[in-house]
Amino acid sequence: AILDHPAEDPAARTRWRTLAEAAGATFRVIVCTCSDPAVHRARLERRERGIPGWHEGGNWANVQRRRAEFPPWTGDFLTVDAVRPTAENLSAAVGYITAEIGPGR
Repeated sequence: AILDHPAEDPAARTRWRTLAEAAGATFRVIVCTCSDPAVHRARLERRERGIPGWHEGGNWANVQRRRAEFPPWTGDFLTVDAVRPTAENLSAAVGYITAEIGPGR
């Protein structure tokens, strides 16, 4: 299962990890970030969802506030940066979810 979610609630993170363990699955976390604020803002403001009743674009002030309040992940996780080429991020993600987790990862 893939959860595409900001995961700001540490209790939700714990529930997801617990559910995966109970099902005998490995829980992998991939944190997606954008290291270039100008690129992030431009992508946000150009976003067109095309979903009736949902807003288009985004609220940059809201994104900044949420990023400042975002609790860091703990444990094993991979970070991919949206300014990197898609193929590079995809390769890193596939490698991460198919690899055995070892110390220092």
